[in-house]
Amino acid sequence: SKLKFDNVQLAIRVFAPAIAEARGFKARFFEYAQAAGGVVHQHVVRLREAAEDDRRWFLAMDLMTGATLQGSRPAAAVSEWLATAWPLVDGIRQAAEGVAAGHAAGLVHGGLHLGNLFVADVAGATQIKVGDLGLAAVASLESEAPSPERDVFALGCALYALTTGRDAFPQDAVKFA
Repeated sequence: SKLKFDNVQLAIRVFAPAIAEARGFKARFFEYAQAAGGVVHQHVVRLREAAEDDRRWFLAMDLMTGATLQGSRPAAAVSEWLATAWPLVDGIRQAAEGVAAGHAAGLVHGGLHLGNLFVADVAGATQIKVGDLGLAAVASLESEAPSPERDVFALGCALYALTTGRDAFPQDAVKFA
């Protein structure tokens, strides 16, 4: 669903009851909201509100209507370097800046893949925005928190997939596609 306030279109994420009722969710939710609410960066999808209403926990963030970098991945394996890969390398650089801004605020993505790296048009220029930054730790029913190293690894896998058309680790293709 989406709502429109002050010319800002929002995406609303509502947590399933199984997640929202899990032990420690409320603390993780508010800890996430504190950290994510302070991340205002050109390469991060901005969190606008985090709240609970009638036992429904939700987040409101900027709505991303464009494509993701998943659509930029070559359909077949590339055997040589193509000049068209340079903008994709720059896209991953932008994503890395967004992820670094999250890390500086104590947020680890934990589920980074091409499908949550959004391609946005900002004042006529293409900009990559990282979506779902830090949400893996909030929505997880597991006690182990994701690590920053996993984010760096995922960025490397995304870069490899974008520039070669192949998965770095085919057995993990679902995780990094």
